[in-house]
Amino acid sequence: MSAGVDEEFLAELQRRVYSDAERGDELQDAAFTDYMRSILTDAGELDDGETAMFHTSGAKGMSASGFAISDDGEVIDVLVTDYRPDLSIRNMTKVQLARNFAALDRFVAQTEELTSVIEEAFPSWSMCSLLSEALPRALRVRLTLLTNARVKPPPPPAGTLHQAKVTYHVWDLGRLWRFEWSGPPREAITLLYVGVGS
Repeated sequence: MSAGVDEEFLAELQRRVYSDAERGDELQDAAFTDYMRSILTDAGELDDGETAMFHTSGAKGMSASGFAISDDGEVIDVLVTDYRPDLSIRNMTKVQLARNFAALDRFVAQTEELTSVIEEAFPSWSMCSLLSEALPRALRVRLTLLTNARVKPPPPPAGTLHQAKVTYHVWDLGRLWRFEWSGPPREAITLLYVGVGS
């Protein structure tokens, strides 16, 4: 894809996020997360889920922006958002990518402890509470970075948490552009031909 296509698409994305944030009276990174959740749901990679922003700073900072738990509890998705309202293309470095996933890893590992320090009125408390109960029983945990930057470095290798296999995924500007350009996957159509006079 060309730089021109990227910049035009990014500008349209930023307008959408700004409009959604204004209409929903929410922060732009939350509006971007809502939008990306809808994209992942359309792509069949997320079971809808919820947006809940949580972030702490510092060397051992934690971060998460949403989650989804499958109906049978076997698959859990946890999201982290890296969004900026820039109109120029941003390339995420390997260090920045690692920092985002490290912050998400620390959040996932401490959801139970966080329920005792976050006020119950916040959506992030509900997220931590539900995840702390579901994670020990899950078979698959998918940690996904949502960003309006372009990401070239690969995500971390798979790991484990409790009994679950943990995998890392990235939805960046380029992947979003490709999905929007091609559209969601369509179901195969089977045609039955019946011969004339049969």
